[in-house]
Amino acid sequence: DLAAPHAGRSGLRPDPFAGQLTDIFPVFTNSEESIFLSVVLRTPQSEDLPHKSPKAFDISPRCLPVRGNTLSLWRELGYWVFALHTEGKLLYCQATSVSSPAPDASLVREIRIAITQLSMQGVRAEPSNALVWCSNPETDTSLLATSLSLQAELTPRPAPVLPQPLSSLLP
Repeated sequence: DLAAPHAGRSGLRPDPFAGQLTDIFPVFTNSEESIFLSVVLRTPQSEDLPHKSPKAFDISPRCLPVRGNTLSLWRELGYWVFALHTEGKLLYCQATSVSSPAPDASLVREIRIAITQLSMQGVRAEPSNALVWCSNPETDTSLLATSLSLQAELTPRPAPVLPQPLSSLLP
């Protein structure tokens, strides 16, 4: 398992008694290289967990359908979340501390930092478009579109779909 040693080097040691908090998903493989999405969840507090144990668990960016090389953005619990997809597969995702009503300069900065960090690791994240999932049709996406030189489409967030294969995450 590659996720546990990497998490340990990063100072994120999952509690072995807190459930299955790590998983790895292949994004791209060929004879020369492989790219994996590694997910490490923080140890949940008892008040964070539902009263009844779920049969399956996954992170929300894997459950939202996307095609192609896309940057997707939406709000969860009042904060912006973004995900980078390559060929429709989740490559990277990040919950931010940005709570503005529309994508702003600080959110664009977070996205640029993530793309730069991936690039420094030899991972090409080159979205060709941006999907902004928001229930407010008046949300301004022009700053996002011009700053990242992408066409931004504002639509309601799609219904989640169980990803295949399901994760082995189970907090």
